[in-house]
Parts: sequence; structure tokens; C-alpha cells
Amino acid sequence: MSNSTYLEDDDERYIPSHERETNKAGKPKKPQTMEIPFDLYDRLLKLGIIPNEVRDMNVGASDYSKHIIQPWAIWQEYDLNPWDADIIKRVLRHKATDTRKMDYEKIIHICQERIRQIETDIRAKQ
Repeated sequence: MSNSTYLEDDDERYIPSHERETNKAGKPKKPQTMEIPFDLYDRLLKLGIIPNEVRDMNVGASDYSKHIIQPWAIWQEYDLNPWDADIIKRVLRHKATDTRKMDYEKIIHICQERIRQIETDIRAKQ
């Protein structure tokens, strides 16, 4: 098709059962590729969902590159402000140098600052 491309996929639900190949045990083989529209491919590529040389590694002690969805994909998809993006980042990361408790303490601190800013904006509009 002219408006689609192929993407590797381990999910059988998109392949009709009558089109699936079977293995020796008669169970469906998982497809190696599937066709998706170019616009979806481009969107996934922009979000960093499609593997690439940048998203396949990370700098520092966190483990984002081990996961399919990295925090920045969520930031982009939801058009998050820096405060909300920072909270998402801290929820998703597992950093060897920081305890989980410290992550939550940082999240609380970020939330307190964001609430202070919102309250300041509300007072300024009154």
C-alpha cells in the first residue's frame, strides 16, 4: 500500500486468525511485521516509540531506555508543562543513586511548588 509501512509486532490480535501461520504444534506463529499507516508510523517515530539510536540508550543512572515508552513520549503526547513532566519522569524512573522514597519526596516538593504558583496566579487575578 502507498500509505502504509511495516512495523515489527509481537501482537497477534491484529492478524485475522485465518491469515496466521501455525507452528508444528498447530499454534499460531507470531507475525514478524505488520502494516501500519505512515501517519501512525511518523507519530510513533516522533514520540520515540519506534527504536532509534537516541532512544536506545540513556545518559546517567536511570533506566528509561529499557522501556518501550520513555517519559518524553508522554510529555509530548500530553503537551505537559515542565512541572507535570518532571513528576511523570520521577514516577517512571528507577535510579540506582536515589531511593524510591526520595523520588516521592521530590514529587511532593514539586507539587507543593506548583500549587504555590497556581495559588499566586489565582490571587493575582482577583
